[in-house]
Amino acid sequence: MVILHTLPPMKNQSLKFVGLQLAMVAIVLCFASAASAQASQLKLSNDIFRSVFVSMKRGSFAATANGVLFAKDVNDHDLILDFQGSPGKLVIEPDADEVYDVSTKHYTAQSTSGKTKVTYDTYNMANVLNIEVQGDVFQVGSIDGASDMVIDGLDYYYRAEKETEYLVLFVTQNLVLNNHWAMMKRYNYDYDKMEKSGEKMKTITLLPHSTLVMAVKR
Repeated sequence: MVILHTLPPMKNQSLKFVGLQLAMVAIVLCFASAASAQASQLKLSNDIFRSVFVSMKRGSFAATANGVLFAKDVNDHDLILDFQGSPGKLVIEPDADEVYDVSTKHYTAQSTSGKTKVTYDTYNMANVLNIEVQGDVFQVGSIDGASDMVIDGLDYYYRAEKETEYLVLFVTQNLVLNNHWAMMKRYNYDYDKMEKSGEKMKTITLLPHSTLVMAVKR
């Protein structure tokens, strides 16, 4: 099993502190699981699927991330990525033409160890998830065409209070991410050059119940 970050060694932490960390992860998982079970009934009629930032054209907001992502890496080894009050940010980038939306929302978060970066982008109904891990960037989803394609297998919703909005991402089924676009970038978007290199596309798989909660300061 490959673990990029796990709970600190027992010799440096009390049992009470470790128990609190485990409880935090359990609460996050239960919170997102309950939301997933209700998604089919609420998605079309409830404002929990509409961000308070939806009509904002630009801005930058501090955030923190909590949760844990379970995955299989490129060698099919277990991979655990945890987030415990990890630093994050929401950057809102304006769309000058306002074709389908007024802006793109870019959410980013670092894992507890700082070795992994997660990026979640939204525009109109479309969403994209990127995970930068083990020296490469893996992606699922796209923002193109009518920008109305939602990632299948990734539930999401928003909850807001006076000073904070929470974005919850919850994986409901095996979610395969690949490094195709990272490869294209390395070869300056030259397909022929990429094919001649012999480099093969790699994938990682996010597993069900993986959960990430972004708390964004309004």
